[in-house]
Amino acid sequence: MLKYVGCHLKVLRLNGSPFLDTKILQCLHQMPSPPQLKELSLAQCQRMENHDVELFLNKCGSELEWFDLSFCRGVGKTNNSAMFNVNIDHNNMMNHFHLPCLTTVLFDQCVDMEWHFIMQLTVCAPKIEQLSVRGCKINDLAFQVLLQLPRANFVKSLDVSHTQITDDTVQRAVRNMHNLSYFGIEGCRGVPLKTRQNIRNHSLGKDRRQSMYVYIDDEEDHRNAKIRHAAAAAASTEEERRKGLKRQRE
Repeated sequence: MLKYVGCHLKVLRLNGSPFLDTKILQCLHQMPSPPQLKELSLAQCQRMENHDVELFLNKCGSELEWFDLSFCRGVGKTNNSAMFNVNIDHNNMMNHFHLPCLTTVLFDQCVDMEWHFIMQLTVCAPKIEQLSVRGCKINDLAFQVLLQLPRANFVKSLDVSHTQITDDTVQRAVRNMHNLSYFGIEGCRGVPLKTRQNIRNHSLGKDRRQSMYVYIDDEEDHRNAKIRHAAAAAASTEEERRKGLKRQRE
């Protein structure tokens, strides 16, 4: 179907499909007239080869605003690729590869991701407002461009929970990101516990994006799930007790 109508697409959401893998990206970027999508959401699909991710962004990303590949293996595994080479000069790279409209990037649990993929993506996309990389194995170096002005002023929501960042990134984000309304740092063992608690319990910890995925790895969600389970178990026990009393009366 994509081969016939794909060039006219603006929004493509196929989250959670066990049958989709990197071939869908190939189909998009190999079209004679590649579509200029505004949104691509392929969360919880199968493996997406990073080479195809790069080619998709290069050929279909000029109008892209929303990009979600959460829980997909292979994303960000750069292997010294030419497009996202860590040694490329920032200015030259911007001329080669530009994502001027990209504001929302969701890469939760992309466990193969390397730090320089995020770093170079933020070079190419200067106006990111929401970035979520929960559970990715990336460190402070990934955010060295995003934390600089003027890019930092665009960021409204940053979720780096369960990554390998340190307190240095946290302090720079709080200092430079003047429009930040949510900052997720749960499970970041490189950040002092007191700092994590302060962020979570104050204004930057309140405007949390609700997970839209089936599988999550987040301390707060686990706590809430345990509370719901305990409440359900208590309700079931009480119901059994009432039934028992009713049978005794009869």
